[in-house]
Amino acid sequence: MRSRLVVVTVAACVGLMVAAPAVAASGAWTIQSTPASDDVPLSAVSCATGGSCLALGPHEGSGNATAYAWNGRIWASVPSPAGAYRLTGVACTARSYCIVVGAVMVGSNVQAGAWSWNGRAWKNRHAYNPKSTNNILVAISCASPSSCEAVGQHNNAGGSIYAMAEYWNGNKWTHQSTTGGPSGFLDAVACESVGHCEAVGAASGTYYDTTLAMGLDGSKWVTQSTPGIGASSFTGMSCYSTGCTAVGSQGGQELLSEAWNGSSWSLQSLGEGQPPDASLVEWNGVHCQSASNCTAVGYWQSNSLPLTLADTWNGSMWTQSNTPDASSFGDALNAVSCTAVGSVCTAVGWQEGSASNTFNSLAMRN
Repeated sequence: MRSRLVVVTVAACVGLMVAAPAVAASGAWTIQSTPASDDVPLSAVSCATGGSCLALGPHEGSGNATAYAWNGRIWASVPSPAGAYRLTGVACTARSYCIVVGAVMVGSNVQAGAWSWNGRAWKNRHAYNPKSTNNILVAISCASPSSCEAVGQHNNAGGSIYAMAEYWNGNKWTHQSTTGGPSGFLDAVACESVGHCEAVGAASGTYYDTTLAMGLDGSKWVTQSTPGIGASSFTGMSCYSTGCTAVGSQGGQELLSEAWNGSSWSLQSLGEGQPPDASLVEWNGVHCQSASNCTAVGYWQSNSLPLTLADTWNGSMWTQSNTPDASSFGDALNAVSCTAVGSVCTAVGWQEGSASNTFNSLAMRN
């Protein structure tokens, strides 16, 4: 099963996207202290406020799901939900309310899982599971505490991977149809308001993956056309009142950004966002405050050393920001969450430890 975690290796989108005055997220990126040498590469984060965030990742040494909470001063480990095999997506609508999705193990099968976190304790929210093997929910977006969309993947009887989607009404999960979509998976979802959502990932091709986008139409997801650019995939998504932005990479060698204006997808200019001389590069997550204010994070690699990457979008082009690197052995960012007030962004990922194949938690803020 494909993992969302990248080791060098989450909106009603209606109306017309228009350029607003250029306002990009400001401030220097600084590293936040996380538990040292924890062997926990972080893959998802959501911040309800600047002083309240929840981040997720697997403990590589034990294989257990792990959660960290930010209280405005420190990142600290919190108990993970009982039975959780993987925690992969999180959406916090308030300091005391987060919905988390991922997977549990049932015998030898991976099954979709979901839980809520009130700041003190977890509650099992029992995700819907189709009659197939290896189901997992990867990403979630909530328009309100009682309206969330989660997406991921499942294997059909023949072993092929297909997109999976579910709706949370505050009490239970309901399966949503993705029938008609190509073989592939969904890695990110964003809801700007109730019932208006977009999801993205990759469609499985004969020789390589291509970008996959789906829009919510009532209670079912409908595949949308995206510009054909060869081997490519989406890994991050954010929506706002006038549209959506999806990010990823083209064959791991060039950044990819596309915009949805309510009726079609179009390529965005990379501008100065693409690091020069990058041998590998990818955006893993994005958060937009508006059509002219987005922050995307990921990694880029020159020679053999992966480095953190953060770019800002001003409505017409991407610009690379200065980000610190926590480890002399390499590091990367996997997800970003920005507050509505003050545009404070928190990004999480991993830093490679001195021991071979050890990937520890990394968090930074601007």
